[in-house]
Amino acid sequence: MKEILSMLNRLLEVLRIPFSVFRLSGEDLMQLLHAGGHSHYLSRHRAGLIIERVRLVSAAFCLLTFAWIGLDFFAFELKTWLILVQLRLVSTTIFLLLAWRWDFEKHLRTGFIMMIMMMANPLIFYGFAYGLFAGQAFTGVAHIVATVYTMLPYIIIAGLSLFPLTALEAVLFALPILAITAFAPQFAGVGEVTDSIATLWILGLILGVYILAGMSQLHSMISLVHQASKDPLTDLLTRRTGTEIIDLYFRISVLHNTPFSVIFFDLDHFKLINDEYGHEAGDEALRNTAKKLHEYLRRSDVIVRWGGEEMVAVLPNTNMDGIKLILNRVLKDWLGNRPDGTPLTASIGVAERISDTIDDWPELIEMADKRMYAAKKSGRARAILCGEEVMVSDQAS
Repeated sequence: MKEILSMLNRLLEVLRIPFSVFRLSGEDLMQLLHAGGHSHYLSRHRAGLIIERVRLVSAAFCLLTFAWIGLDFFAFELKTWLILVQLRLVSTTIFLLLAWRWDFEKHLRTGFIMMIMMMANPLIFYGFAYGLFAGQAFTGVAHIVATVYTMLPYIIIAGLSLFPLTALEAVLFALPILAITAFAPQFAGVGEVTDSIATLWILGLILGVYILAGMSQLHSMISLVHQASKDPLTDLLTRRTGTEIIDLYFRISVLHNTPFSVIFFDLDHFKLINDEYGHEAGDEALRNTAKKLHEYLRRSDVIVRWGGEEMVAVLPNTNMDGIKLILNRVLKDWLGNRPDGTPLTASIGVAERISDTIDDWPELIEMADKRMYAAKKSGRARAILCGEEVMVSDQAS
């Protein structure tokens, strides 16, 4: 087994595929196999990349497909050429529509639909051309051009390497291509079963390499998104990434009319920790705060380092009753200890979309921020909720 893995690693190095699947953790590997564990943030950025690459490839093939009309004219007789012209004009139009910069939301489903249309376009063209050429004997330039037509499925399979796909997605996209390519000769009545098996074998080998290439792209993208979206000190989301996620979750909340809450935390007297014990002690306090907040919140909740000692918790599908349960735990045990052993408290502001009748997420954040400042001015170590309800800790700040 070790020898096989070593040989595969050498093969990938030769093919210049920077893929390190055998050094990934189990969780990382699962993210490359299927998209079940992908965050909304990663899916959104992956959708944007897929859509842009579909547009780029479609623009290139739009020009190439149209320009090929001239080559067909010199290669085939007039009757065959006129049929190919019609097919090419339809194909060119589809590529043009895919390349056009339509104004729409970039969702992963939209990206996949565009990919299907882009890949189906030459595949359907291949099917018509195969039926048109069946039984004809070509020589010279016509033979060369007709042979190129038969290579279209291989080009389509190779095109999968341009997209950051999971292994499951790549296989699902490839299955129709493999089926049509293998059995087109059977339908046309010009192929043998052994020919279909040989074609499937070659396409399968090519597909294996390009699945690894697509997964490699996805792995690089996950790493880059993680580096760009995470605060290096606390491993919380950065403010820039956080605002994108808040915008996305807020839209979903409005669409489905579900609760959507944010909690604004500002650590009390944090500057004194830096002044009296040094910045390393302050950094440790921030790391402990992030750790404690993860303990109090659900896995589906999002925590953003808003700036300095300010942190924002984003809680989809959470109403005020759920917020109070969380705050009871926070106010009881707080966020760890200060260097002198006393509890590390915070001034907390809460806002909820439905309870506060807010229609825009920046206004929701601003409301939580104002309540946080009100908590700070009224004595710290407390939370102010919707309706200006106050929850006070027994721990003095």
